[in-house]
Amino acid sequence: MNKNISLEYLLTGMEFEMFMQDYYGHKHLYISRSDNRFYKNIFSIEAFDNLINENTFSQKYFKISKLGSVLDKKTYSIYDGANNEFQINIGKALELFGEGYTIVIDDVSRHDRNLLNLEIDLAEKLKFVDNISTNVYLTPKESQAFPMHYDIQDVFILQIYGSKKWKIFPEIENTYPVDFSHEYILDEIKTNNFNGEEIVLQEGDLLYVPRGMAHEVKTSDEESLHLTISIVHYSVFDLLEKSIKLLKNENKDLRKNINNLNDINHCKNLLISSLDNIDIKNVSKELEYKNKYRSLLNFSGALSANITPPQLENQGFLFREGVKIHCTKELETVFEYGVKKNIIEGDFCFLSELAEINNQSINERLNNPELVEELLYYLLFEGFIVKK
Repeated sequence: MNKNISLEYLLTGMEFEMFMQDYYGHKHLYISRSDNRFYKNIFSIEAFDNLINENTFSQKYFKISKLGSVLDKKTYSIYDGANNEFQINIGKALELFGEGYTIVIDDVSRHDRNLLNLEIDLAEKLKFVDNISTNVYLTPKESQAFPMHYDIQDVFILQIYGSKKWKIFPEIENTYPVDFSHEYILDEIKTNNFNGEEIVLQEGDLLYVPRGMAHEVKTSDEESLHLTISIVHYSVFDLLEKSIKLLKNENKDLRKNINNLNDINHCKNLLISSLDNIDIKNVSKELEYKNKYRSLLNFSGALSANITPPQLENQGFLFREGVKIHCTKELETVFEYGVKKNIIEGDFCFLSELAEINNQSINERLNNPELVEELLYYLLFEGFIVKK
């Protein structure tokens, strides 16, 4: 994996051990750099341009936001009958950007291999990670997308383009929150006259904000593009919950009915003794690396360490009803499904002639097992084929 796509690279200027001991989960960290190309191997304004022009997005992953404005999603989307969902009208979204609205795209690692690799590395290094999601925010100048708030997950902010003004309130911290923030934090700031800490993120800068820490974000005289990498960790409660589930399966006494209040003390003692006997170390090991990255595919040709792809051998697939395939004069193959349109290099139009899509039938035409596997993964990942 590229050394510039790693947690250590994000923390350049600080030792990993120091970050984990003194900052992670405790206090915010700001690293200023004089390098506007620092994140060039991770993401860029050019990569964002390609992202919105080469993909289709549903309302699930694409949002438009402006503080004080409530916008009907139908304003910037088109109904896709084939998929029974609304697809984003990028042209309209960009018009709204010109009117002061922020464009937010969730889970961009679904489209960008570098970001997926970064998430994989973070999950490996931080450990006990339940989920990681990377969202991208394009904000016009003199604009604010969201009110002051705190998040329920730890976040890394990577300033990719332009600049953005952050105001952090370390004094306002709901330690390890369960729910999103509410309006009361504004009242607390006014009552206590907290000023907060102002930080202007420039291209190449990094900001880490632990969950529960209040913050407010806006742009000034220039546009901004930044990535927010959100980390959802397993907690002590998750460990307890998993332990109890194991006990339920292993100890039949825990599955007995509770008949009256006199049983409560007995139940309490039974629960305590059962937990005391459980192998908590083994249970915690199951959570250490239990996340989606243990089963993600690597579509770059080689499988990353600790990633297990689905077994495609002896599996048969069919194209979804409504998928259209045609080739161009430039020897490219176009796959269309509803408003979704993907183009790949090479002539693969023979796929439409196959009664069943599988390793053997494709390899008879390509005579290249590695390419066959990559092609099958691609078609499956993009949703053009389904299991027979």
